Amino acid sequence: VELHNHFDGALRPQTVMDLARSKGIELPVDNIEQLKRFFTCADEEKKSLTAFLKVFDLLNSVLRGDRDALRRCAFEFCEDQAKQGVLYTEVRYAPQLMSGKIPVATEDATTPSLTSDEVVQILLDAFAEGSKRYGIKVRSILALIRPKPEWAAETVELCKKYFGKGVVGLDVAGDEALFPVKANDEFVKAFQEAKKFGIHRTAHAGEAGSAQNIRESLDWLSAERIGHGYHLVEDEELFNRVKRDGVHLEVCPTSSILTGSVVSFASHPAKRFINEGLNFSINSDDSICCNSDVANEYKLVYNEWGFDFPILARAALNAARSSFLPEDEKKQLIKELEVELHTHLCGALRAETVVDLAKRKGIQLPVNNAEELKRYVSCSEKEKKSLTAFLEVFPIFVSVLRGDRDALRRCAIEFCEDQASQGALYTEVRFAPQLMSGKIPGATEDTASPPLTSDEVTQILLDAFDEGSKPFGIKVRSILTLSRPNPGWAVETVELCKKYFGKGVVGLDIAGDETLYPIKANDEFVKAFQEAKKFGIHRTAHAGEGGPAQNVRECLDWLSAERIGHGYRLVEDEELFNIVKRDRVHLEVCPTSSILTGSVASFENHPAKRFIEEGLNFSINSDDSLCCNSGIADEYKLVYNRWGFDFPILARAVINQPNDIFLFLSQYCIIAKAKEKGDFFAMERVTKALNAARSSFLPEDEKKQLIKDLEKAYGIK
Repeated sequence: VELHNHFDGALRPQTVMDLARSKGIELPVDNIEQLKRFFTCADEEKKSLTAFLKVFDLLNSVLRGDRDALRRCAFEFCEDQAKQGVLYTEVRYAPQLMSGKIPVATEDATTPSLTSDEVVQILLDAFAEGSKRYGIKVRSILALIRPKPEWAAETVELCKKYFGKGVVGLDVAGDEALFPVKANDEFVKAFQEAKKFGIHRTAHAGEAGSAQNIRESLDWLSAERIGHGYHLVEDEELFNRVKRDGVHLEVCPTSSILTGSVVSFASHPAKRFINEGLNFSINSDDSICCNSDVANEYKLVYNEWGFDFPILARAALNAARSSFLPEDEKKQLIKELEVELHTHLCGALRAETVVDLAKRKGIQLPVNNAEELKRYVSCSEKEKKSLTAFLEVFPIFVSVLRGDRDALRRCAIEFCEDQASQGALYTEVRFAPQLMSGKIPGATEDTASPPLTSDEVTQILLDAFDEGSKPFGIKVRSILTLSRPNPGWAVETVELCKKYFGKGVVGLDIAGDETLYPIKANDEFVKAFQEAKKFGIHRTAHAGEGGPAQNVRECLDWLSAERIGHGYRLVEDEELFNIVKRDRVHLEVCPTSSILTGSVASFENHPAKRFIEEGLNFSINSDDSLCCNSGIADEYKLVYNRWGFDFPILARAVINQPNDIFLFLSQYCIIAKAKEKGDFFAMERVTKALNAARSSFLPEDEKKQLIKDLEKAYGIK
């Protein structure tokens, strides 16, 4: 989600050169590389906002009065945003700067002048058309220009005319040191008129000017967001007010250096905004002037400032929450920003919780403490990695949960907290209720606590997930899992799916060692899946993880699976690979677990790299965070650092998940620990939400809304 982007500052250099040459507009340089350097003020000894803004005269001259140029640049803007992984963006511009006649046109030329109203209409139409073509959503903010107070009344009237038709807000921009806002001036009147009409308001302030400018923007302009705001750190009282009131700060890292507003990245005030939990977002400002887009700005915050993925996710979520979308669209966008589809409850318990519960119940563990347990369950000391060895540790997890109502509730709520801390807004967690039913280990027949049935286990977990979702601001849905070694549980499990479908349960899964326990035609598992399909219950299946590609084919044909957990062996069957690609079957990729189970030999030769490169429908997941010692945020970092896939790919991983959004629990159930959110709405992976959303098992209306919101929030289809 990008909130601070100037249309005239986001033109492509080649387009500027093409349009200038076609109109006979003289450029100060001879080629593209020189033009890029010119726009970034690279040769200016002293950086300043005044020098930075000088180039906009040239940028607007190639657009002025030219309907075709405006349309072309609006389309290119949509395409460029989509390539960066942006699903929703708010772009700002002053229509008067692009109105009038084409610079070379004479009074008797056939091309008439464009009015400011016509400029707005042309751009809104082009953004709408470009949005459909590139699968993003673009909304406009009309900008007042500080040196031109006489334009203020017209601009606010245009806002009123097009509010809800593509325009979402009003801004004031320009050199705040040379042209400060004054009490009751034209800008103040325009902003108050906008407020009266319900139009949202943002203001450039505290960029090159003082903290007092921020205060005046809040008090006089009733600004809801502040563009830049770096000088906020000069006024502690105001800083605390902005923090307390949740005022959103539109941070633009690179431009802040080029305008001389901030001396260096190392001492950047935005680092304090982030560290102290202010409401901020990361933006590109003017891509042509900064030679940087929003993906690069995220990389800068990651590489230069050292902030991790949870912080980046928080920035994206903050932007969605502070966007100027209508309330219903905004809520939907926020709701579904991050998704994890494949995580197992039993493999996601906290190590400390397992040790604590085992000690209380007198269950003997093969290790002495939580750190040793993490190492033991990750199979890190086993010479040969295999799925069989990986699954051998699950009885430990199951034993601390079995028959224990309080333990189930505790772990479910911890799961919600851990998922939220990783930035997950929506997650599908899977478990086999039978594994946790029965009596507490060591309990005797006369123990007061009666055995728990599978139905009771399911109800306890659904209630606890619902309870835990509220304080941590996430949504958790359950997928009930068939266990391959236990076909006798299949009928009961599908009946539980039917009973709780739409009440917290969204799908059915099958998990376990597919080599030892393959599916057979018309067996209990096939019958259970066909019954689920008949009832409209969504279906996913572990296949092609440790077993051959044929297992994937059988899951698609016999089980009518809509998603495949893992599916790495798919690359062994080109015909099947092409079917999966053509039919957009969703593949739940779990990078770390694929190595620990021996399913894949190395990260370097991972089949999922081909899934990504060839555009298959995939998502990135943690699988079993305790066993893998890796949360969803870590998995995204792995794809970024080890595989070299950039933020747009990560974003695609998120958007692919709305139709497949269910967390995998495998055959055992615990609670998956994911750490991405950091704090309340901390992280929301630009990548995970955008793939997991498309494949979720939500009801059709909620899924559509989720997809819509993700498309607004991130911007990749």
